[in-house]
Amino acid sequence: MGQDGRKIANLSLSRRTALKAAALGVASAACSGSLLRTVRSAAAQGQPGGTLVIGKPYEITGYDPHVEASQTSWEIQAVVYESLIFLDDDLNPAPGLAESWETPDDRTYVFHLREGVKFHNGREMTADDVFFSLQRVLTYPEAWWDVKMGPPRQPDPAEATAAALGTPVAGPVVGLTIEVTGPYEVTATLSEPYAPFLASLTGTPVSIVPGAEVESGEIDLATQMVGTGPFQLVEHTQDQRWVFSKFADYWQQDLPLLDEVVWQVMTDEAARVAALRAGEIQLTMFENP
Repeated sequence: MGQDGRKIANLSLSRRTALKAAALGVASAACSGSLLRTVRSAAAQGQPGGTLVIGKPYEITGYDPHVEASQTSWEIQAVVYESLIFLDDDLNPAPGLAESWETPDDRTYVFHLREGVKFHNGREMTADDVFFSLQRVLTYPEAWWDVKMGPPRQPDPAEATAAALGTPVAGPVVGLTIEVTGPYEVTATLSEPYAPFLASLTGTPVSIVPGAEVESGEIDLATQMVGTGPFQLVEHTQDQRWVFSKFADYWQQDLPLLDEVVWQVMTDEAARVAALRAGEIQLTMFENP
């Protein structure tokens, strides 16, 4: 990896770690210098309870995790939503909402889901929610992560003819099918081996959402956030602040340590610096010099 690649990787790791640390209960200042080093130090001495206030340079661009394509939205969504697979500290795929998986062959992945995981509305997550979520990413016109989830799908003759006539058939653009194979089991089958598949399931754009409620319209992902993450949304004032409270039924034992996370939208960098020095916020991010 070249020097530029290392810089990008380090920046991404710092931001991911910052969010992870917020979930774990970070309550320490992070000024200039290495954000990663500060977060790790804070995590090591974190105590249960309290509120972490973060100075956020920009407001999010939208609520829907399957649609948003900006870091400024992912920073918020990352404490609300979770994916099947997580990344460990070395950026390798690790168990997330899927506690384990098997690969009977190089095109098939069988995911075994954690039992007892609850959404913020109190309902247990099942394989139907995972199917709905992944299928939505694959077929929803405004979703965009689908192209990362598998090899390009080869259209059948009828689809090729329709496309040639100017009436393409809507459907997945990648060679990937999802199937519910048990109450807590989902099987994914690729049209051909695809090495980045597990990594593609770690992103916020493939978050698991409560399928039945979204499908019925009870939950509108464009205006609400309901996931399985450590914090649930309790207040949002546009261009001012976001307030998230600890989700009491979170599936990871003894987490989160924090009671509350608050994002203060502060577009002025000098104002964020002043707020850090005054102790009004404990964490923020700055543009690359």
